[in-house]
Amino acid sequence: MDLIGSIAAHGYWIVTGVAFVDQFGTPVPAIGILLAAGAVAGQGHLSLAGVLAAAWAGTLLGDAVLHQAGRWRGGPVMRGLCSFSLAPDTCVRKTESSFQRLGWKALVVAKFVPGLALFASPVAGALRMPFGRFLVFAGIGSLFYNVAVVGLGFALHDQLDRVVGWFHSLGSAAIPATAGAILAYWAWRIFQKRRIIRLLRRRRMTPGELQQRLASGDPVRIVDLRTAIAYEVTGQTLPGAIRLDPEELDARHADIPRGCDIVLFCTCPNETTSARVALALEKKGIERVFPLEGGFEAWVSCGYPVEVPSPDSR
Repeated sequence: MDLIGSIAAHGYWIVTGVAFVDQFGTPVPAIGILLAAGAVAGQGHLSLAGVLAAAWAGTLLGDAVLHQAGRWRGGPVMRGLCSFSLAPDTCVRKTESSFQRLGWKALVVAKFVPGLALFASPVAGALRMPFGRFLVFAGIGSLFYNVAVVGLGFALHDQLDRVVGWFHSLGSAAIPATAGAILAYWAWRIFQKRRIIRLLRRRRMTPGELQQRLASGDPVRIVDLRTAIAYEVTGQTLPGAIRLDPEELDARHADIPRGCDIVLFCTCPNETTSARVALALEKKGIERVFPLEGGFEAWVSCGYPVEVPSPDSR
């Protein structure tokens, strides 16, 4: 396929579509295509303003969709985006921290920060940032990003033929080598995740078992490991649960009693965060630790009781 020819013929639509799908973490070489579109504009086949407008519109449209998705279904949306992460809650938690530290500036710089770019919009939606305010700051950030990328392609348009020739000189080995490296990376991450899950699978506690323990009055302490967003979206937790950010484990592990069973729950797939924290607690001498099978959603789906913490305890 002649990418340069396609961009010259249908550039604005291609740029809009690529910029849009890139916001969802799809494996599309968006930066390369935007650079190429800027170079094609530099050669006079497209309008630079048109390419920038198309890229900006596609980027902002994708951000708007993610913002609304985060507003309506914040937890499930971000768990889906995090599904290949070794610790799915961690990527969301880091984005939350960026918002707490930077405020609206996080949206302006998000496109330039790996990881933050994918989660900034749904996190802003889940945190109920007003849509108009979101569009202003996301629009500014998208404009800066696309000016930088497309502008670089425009400035280097004289090198376009050399870059295309370099790719051709690599021949068929370039694509398999790149794809192989990506697949190897994800295979290693999946292997690591499954290894952690296997280590604690035999010790997971089902919602039914936990409910029986609570009903019988057996001493058990429940720890809520969910992100602030997942917590605020539901406004609920398990009876008597204490909240603990896994990043605060070293500072707060003394808050967890040693003389009873500890049940951990999160909202990530396969209780990965609970398993990771359980292993960390074992290293600190807390051995009677059990991830809750299915996490918070499994508990709720079974119809077991939840409580709404007082504002002071949140």
